[in-house]
Amino acid sequence: MKKYKEEKFDMRPWGDRFDYSGFSGYPAHCYIKQNGNVILCTESPENDGTSITNMAEGIATLVCQKYGISFDQLIWIEHYINLSDGETFDFVTFQVEGNRLVHPKWKYAGRAEANKFIEILQKKSADD
Repeated sequence: MKKYKEEKFDMRPWGDRFDYSGFSGYPAHCYIKQNGNVILCTESPENDGTSITNMAEGIATLVCQKYGISFDQLIWIEHYINLSDGETFDFVTFQVEGNRLVHPKWKYAGRAEANKFIEILQKKSADD
């Protein structure tokens, strides 16, 4: 059986590549799909840098700044693709300190719950 990192995914359905600096400045990337204040942040199977979970507040802050999203309006969905277990989705909430998001909290979202927001994101893709 192939290892997770050896699989190649077409990540285009999960958004645009988003590069960020992980711990110790090590390069990392994920995929961001955005519609209004809804963000789907997908861990890249090819990311050898800091994970989206470990950098959640930093990535979310940067994404809000890039897309002009107010911190208090953000809906952040963290998404992992796993070959053996399928997909996982978590809603992540943050506290605001000054001009950045801090103290992330995760709440598991089943596929049905996440689908409500994914449909919003897919509608945006169809309109583009």
